[in-house]
Amino acid sequence: MGRCPVKRDYNAGRTQQRGSHSTVAALQNRITPPPSRRAHEQDRRAGGHCAAGRAVATAHVSIRPRESRPSAEEKYTVRVPTEGQVATVSVELDIPEGVTVIDVPQPDGAKHEITKTGDRVTSIKWPREIPPKQSADFLFTARNPAGEQITWKVRQNFADGKSTPWTPGTKLVANPAAAPLPGGQTGTAQNAPASGEAAKIEAWLKGYDDAFNA
Repeated sequence: MGRCPVKRDYNAGRTQQRGSHSTVAALQNRITPPPSRRAHEQDRRAGGHCAAGRAVATAHVSIRPRESRPSAEEKYTVRVPTEGQVATVSVELDIPEGVTVIDVPQPDGAKHEITKTGDRVTSIKWPREIPPKQSADFLFTARNPAGEQITWKVRQNFADGKSTPWTPGTKLVANPAAAPLPGGQTGTAQNAPASGEAAKIEAWLKGYDDAFNA
């Protein structure tokens, strides 16, 4: 009589014990970083190899402009950076079906090789050494297809015999006023002045491409 049931005391003890384990686990989580953070710290301390690998992965070959008009003639720029420690020795561009190459200029004596199927240019190769941490631009003029997207295929070849494929894209926009082309190139609306947020976006795009072409 007056004695507390054993079961009730036992459950209370279990509840307190669980609370202790939860507290310990919480403290451990504060002291021990999650696996992703530990892996990041190990990569950072490994000495730059992992960091260099990530830099190469994000150094994409790009083709500008990223937007153009269907069936329009456009001047394209292929920008190729060498982010690793091995120099780039050549760049190859496969011309997608429906794209017609009109001209491949040779600024400053730059050389290029053209492959044709009949009268159509199917690929362009620019042999040029691009040292590590530098980049180069390659130019060509082409007539766009009547579709909605161009997916380019570029191969960046290195001095050690390896190569990296890239697939930059160009979106074909039927209404340039809705998606103005940067830099005032083909497809920019002349009779639809932008205003408000559209004007800000247009100015930002122009500045971005001006910096790209500088």
